[in-house]
Amino acid sequence: MSRTSTNIVLGLGLAGLIVEAIVSHPALAVDKVKLFTVTTPKDQIVIGLTKEEVDALPGKDAAGVIKVLGERGSMQVWQYRERRGISGEQEQAPVKTFVLTANTAVQIEPSKTQLRVVPITEEKMAVADTDNLTVRPFSDTVQIR
Repeated sequence: MSRTSTNIVLGLGLAGLIVEAIVSHPALAVDKVKLFTVTTPKDQIVIGLTKEEVDALPGKDAAGVIKVLGERGSMQVWQYRERRGISGEQEQAPVKTFVLTANTAVQIEPSKTQLRVVPITEEKMAVADTDNLTVRPFSDTVQIR
């Protein structure tokens, strides 16, 4: 193989690695999704709000979520769970939408994770806004009634 051919093959391989890194780790979604831990009388769940939803909150933090719950009585949120991603690494991913009510949330605080956070895609949001709230995260189908 000539030196030029070797350089082309190495360049293509490097380009492939860069593209894979960008696609599989979209900036860790830190600026796209903010996670909160909600403690209820039964358990703890992790919820995610998009950047737009957080920006609309008074205070843009857990206190803002509590205030909105107090004013409205409920809000629709994404539940996040830990799962194994396509690359085999653990990640926090949106599972389903549900209505969080003020009387079920005992405590709300920011959630910290070292895992990659999967962003809430516009496709998922569009599906979640339908009348029957059918959410198709990846290969699973969840019905919310």
